This record gives sequence, structure tokens and C-alpha cells, in this order.
Amino acid sequence: MADFNETETSDAVEDWQGEGLPIGVRLSGVAAIGALVILAIPYGTADLERFRVWTPEDPVPFSGKFRTDGVGPTVAEAGGHLGGSQGLNEAELAALSESTLPDDEGDAAPAPMLVVEPEPPTEVDGAGGGEAEPAEQRPRIVLPESLFAGVKVPIEDPNGAMKTFYEALERTALKEQGAVTRIAHWGDSAIGADGMTSAARRHFQRQFGDSGHGYILIESGSAWYRHKDIVAKSKGWKAQKIIDKGAKDGRYGFGGVKARGYLGANATFATVEKGPVGKSVSRLEIHMQKGPGNGAFTVAVDDGERQRVDTRSEAVEEAVHVLEVEDGPHRFKIRAEGGGPVYLYGAVLERDEPGVVYDCLGLVGARSQRLLNADEAHWKQQLETRDPDLMVLMYGGNDVGDKRIPMERYEKVFRQLVQRFRTTRPEAACLVMSPLDHGERHRGSVRTVPRLHPLMEVQQRIALEEGCAWYSVFDAMGGEGAMGRWFKANPRLGWGDFAHATPAGAKVLGTYFFKALMHGFAGHLGQEIQPPETPAERGSGEDAAE
Repeated sequence: MADFNETETSDAVEDWQGEGLPIGVRLSGVAAIGALVILAIPYGTADLERFRVWTPEDPVPFSGKFRTDGVGPTVAEAGGHLGGSQGLNEAELAALSESTLPDDEGDAAPAPMLVVEPEPPTEVDGAGGGEAEPAEQRPRIVLPESLFAGVKVPIEDPNGAMKTFYEALERTALKEQGAVTRIAHWGDSAIGADGMTSAARRHFQRQFGDSGHGYILIESGSAWYRHKDIVAKSKGWKAQKIIDKGAKDGRYGFGGVKARGYLGANATFATVEKGPVGKSVSRLEIHMQKGPGNGAFTVAVDDGERQRVDTRSEAVEEAVHVLEVEDGPHRFKIRAEGGGPVYLYGAVLERDEPGVVYDCLGLVGARSQRLLNADEAHWKQQLETRDPDLMVLMYGGNDVGDKRIPMERYEKVFRQLVQRFRTTRPEAACLVMSPLDHGERHRGSVRTVPRLHPLMEVQQRIALEEGCAWYSVFDAMGGEGAMGRWFKANPRLGWGDFAHATPAGAKVLGTYFFKALMHGFAGHLGQEIQPPETPAERGSGEDAAE
């Protein structure tokens, strides 16, 4: 038996006698020369610039290994390099500070409130030449400057598309009877966990009144779907999603998902005990689909007696079951009771108090064209039933990765989407919001995915041409390469996928959007407002501390 340290060699291999280099060394040299030639080719033509391994604007190779302060090479380019760390800029610090007040723990500190004051009286000539009488005084709304000071990017609205929303908000601020302003925000995973939308909702409801949480799906079909300032859970439902074209009849409800449940499927929704909003409700709405062969469900309030609701009908139709309760904390439990399938779209929790409702309608994986999967007549009925004052469309994050789809085709689909909203609900205000910055690693740094720029140009142009306003959350983040800087920030504002905001980042985005809307609202009210700095005046967003 051979020892383990013995090595058997082939007689066909001659021993090296020191004449020339060994064959292995010679082959390695040839390979190295070939690699250098290949690496040099991109420097000979501008068309191959993206394949260059190093350019003068890149950090010196391995320079980060020789730093003693723990910080990599500092650069002025947006995005920066991954080896370093950066603080937050002044606007981000302010946004985090303001959005931290209404946090999950306890009650929020008092917000700077808008003021409703009477206008100065004017005199009216008395009848028959008598003494003049004071005219009826009309209240006037004054927004504290802190609500819109430091706005990063304004709402672009050259055609007055936001007017009806501002008018609704004005009635709400005056506390007119039944003056509930409803915002409906559709989007993809950027709002799938109710991040920036919950931050904006809290700001609105602290200022104008909490009229309830709004619309929430019975079942989303995604583990990433979350809503804040509400207790929600469900079990036993099958999600038929608009993004998968899961319903043959094209009926998906207001939120884009129809839940199908059989005996025992259930869902629970309740107010929260702590926090600045979401602690009271006075009305529950259950949006459903009735039809032949359908079953029944029950709904119980605060573990009380179950109320039975039959969803069987001769023809397929949409319906809403409304349950009125005394305003306050409540818990609702919905349960499918058999007799056939039960199809539910979503639940709405509201209050009969003047205020704002902000519906978060985010679907993970959604693309712009997926909303066109809905039956047009059904979609019109859903919008009329929910009656939003402002429709926000925020798509494009997933479309950025569809490189095989020409931009001309994307433009056609996106225009169809915007036109469907505008023609279906022309009396509502319409706003198109850009995607978040999406980054990719490039030469040791994180740059904006190049396809994002032409995509946003298409969105902005179509929005303004079709009668909507435009808001660039991309520019509010800081523009080119912002997600790379957000990833390095402390606290971190962007995740390592360079496509999504962290909870802290979501608070910043929600605060930015609220300020932009308040900036536009102040202009609508006739207040003197300072125009935001132009991108050239504020730089590329890199006013963060090193």
C-alpha cells in the first residue's frame, strides 16, 4: 500500500533542467499580456467607455486600504463611493425631525396648526342712503410657514390640475359639515409597506383632522404588504391580483386585488391604542362582489353578535356593506360562513369628522400597464364609489428593469394608464409621481440606472399633456446617484438593493411630499410663498456633511 506522501508522475513529462522558463510560467505570462490588451481596448474608442476599468474620476485603486480614519476617498459626485460614510443634509435632518414627532410610540407633540381667521369686514351701502352695514365676514385660512418651508421640489402644475384638490382641502380646513378630503395613492413596492404614505397621512391628519385610515385590502397576496396606524390581519383567502391578471372578469376592486374565501376565511381590522392617528373609527365599509352561487359572511364589532351578509345575487354586481358605530376605538372581524365563495375587495375605516383620508394602494411588483387589466366599466364604478379628490400615480420602479421593452412602447402604455384615470374621474385632481432613484454599482460607486432618466421624461411629459400635475421624488431625494448616498447615510435612508427606502427614508419622502403639497396649497390660498431653489441653485443635493 502506497504512503499518502508518495506522488506518482508520468514518464512523459521531462524534468526541467533550468533551460528557459517552465511551461506554466510562460503560459501565465501570455495570459497576462492578453488580459492587458483586452483591458486596453476600451480606451481606444468612446463607444466602449463603460468597459474601462478605471477613469480619472474613479478613486485611486486600493486607496481606501491606507486610510486611518475609517473613511474611504471623499468625492463630490452624487452617489459617492461605497467605502465611505456620509451624514444627512439639512433638509433630510429637518424632515426626519418633523416626521419623528408622530412616531409609533405614544402621542405626538402638538403640530404647528393652520389658522382660520376672519377676513377684514367691508362696508356695504345701506338701503335708501342709510348708514353702511358691515358685510358678512368670510373665514380665511393661513398656513404657518413651517409647513412648507424648505420644500425641496415643488409640485409642477402649469395647468391648474391640483385646483379641485386644494378646494376640497380648503373646505376641510374650514371644518365644513362632511368635508372629508380623500387622497388615493397607487404605486408599486415603493409604497407597498405604507412607508412614505403613512408619513404623509400622519402630517395631513394632524393638521386637518383624522377622518380614518381609509382603504385596506382584505388580502394582498404579498408578505410585504403592510399598513401602519391600523391593526390588520387575515387568513384563508386567495388573492386574485391585477398584476397577475388573476380574475377572468377583470374585477379587482379599488386596490387591485380581489380576495376569494370559503368557509372559515377571516380578516380582522382594528384601531390602534397608541400613536397620533388611527385611534378612532365610526364607520366600516366592506367592498364586495355579489353574484350567482356566492356565499355569505358575517361581521362582528368588538366581539359582539355577528351580522350576516349574503353575497348571492342573480347577476354579478358590486356592493358595499356599511356598518355605523359610535366614534371611538373598535375591532371588526369578518368571517366567510360558507354556502359558496365570498369575494371581497377591501375594507374602509373612516370617521364622520372633517379631515383627510389617505388611501395607500401599493402592490409589490406592479408595473404601469398592469392596471389596464381591470375591466373599464368596473374601474369607473370603483372610482365613483370611493370618490377620491386627488389621484396619485407612482409607477416606474419595476419598469426600469424591463430593458427589452422599447421606450416608445412604454410611452404608449403609460399614456393609456393616465388617460384612463383622467377620463374615468375627470373631476378629481391627478398627480403623477416619479419613481424613487434606482441605483446600480459602477466603478466602485452607485450611479442612477441610466434607463430611469428617459422613463421619467416620458412620465413628466405625458402627465402635463394629459392634464395631471407632476412631482419628482427623484429630484427631492437629491437627483443623480441619490440612492447611493442614502445607502451610506446614518441613519441609513436607502436599502442595499438601491431601489427602496428604509423606514427612515420613507419618513423623509413622506415629509417632502407633504411639504410640496402644502407649498402648492399656500399658493392656492394666495399666501406669499418663497419659490424653492432651482436644481442649479441648490446643487446636486450634495450639501450633506462629510
